[in-house]
Amino acid sequence: MDKGKAKATRLRFSYEDELVLLKEFLNNDPVVNPKAWEVIQSHVLLVTGKKFLIKTLKQHLQMLLSTFTEKEKVEQVRSGIEEPVCERTSLLQEVSSFCKEYHYDFK
Repeated sequence: MDKGKAKATRLRFSYEDELVLLKEFLNNDPVVNPKAWEVIQSHVLLVTGKKFLIKTLKQHLQMLLSTFTEKEKVEQVRSGIEEPVCERTSLLQEVSSFCKEYHYDFK
């Protein structure tokens, strides 16, 4: 059954990979320059050693923002309860604000 082709392993994002992606998004501004996604992809590869497709990077960032937005809504309902802000949350707040300001669409 094996025809000499190795099965491609699925790349997974670690917490550190997500931090790299968020920082690269903020540093390279693909909102203004869509070609910046190529730079983001190469920097993520250099730092993590993982070659994610640009489409995968966009989808993962969109999923992170969606999850973050939903979490923010829940926290607003539970007002008065403050959670410590980690680096990931801080970066997500920046990216979220940036995307909203420019009405950025990940497609």
